[in-house]
Amino acid sequence: MEYQTQENRIRTPTPAGSEELKIFGETIDNKGRTYLKQTGKENIYQKIQASLEETKTYNILEQFAQSGDEAILNRRQAVYGNFLNIPTNPAELQNTIMEAERTFESLDKDVRKEFNNDVGQFKQAILNNEIEQRLSKYTKQKNKQTESNTTTTNMNNGQNQQQTQTQGELTNE
Repeated sequence: MEYQTQENRIRTPTPAGSEELKIFGETIDNKGRTYLKQTGKENIYQKIQASLEETKTYNILEQFAQSGDEAILNRRQAVYGNFLNIPTNPAELQNTIMEAERTFESLDKDVRKEFNNDVGQFKQAILNNEIEQRLSKYTKQKNKQTESNTTTTNMNNGQNQQQTQTQGELTNE
């Protein structure tokens, strides 16, 4: 009897796949449970072919040569950034969302109250670049508390030094 190993395993080719992409949508049943239901199909090959002519470099340059309009060359805004940690599959995306929700739940209750205890409003503020504006009053309060704590600590240290000096004077007498 021969054991199956990596070297002697039977290789079977995988299917190439389908030209059609199944489209799913979220649906709620009568009992309130959420599940995915197929809502349609889309032919991937036809979608690619539909935009073929407008993406050919020769056609873009030809349009520019005819009109002289530079906007033809800049139809889409380039996006630059560090995209190394972007989730690459739905499971990673869901884990990232859950981590963001845990982070929101770990925030101070006053900060969460600013967003009505709704993580969705918190995420929307991040996307709209409103997060710094909405949290600025909390960082100012935190800085004031830190300053008052530092002042109190310095005052207490001064009192302790005076008490030590007084005790030292009493000992010398």
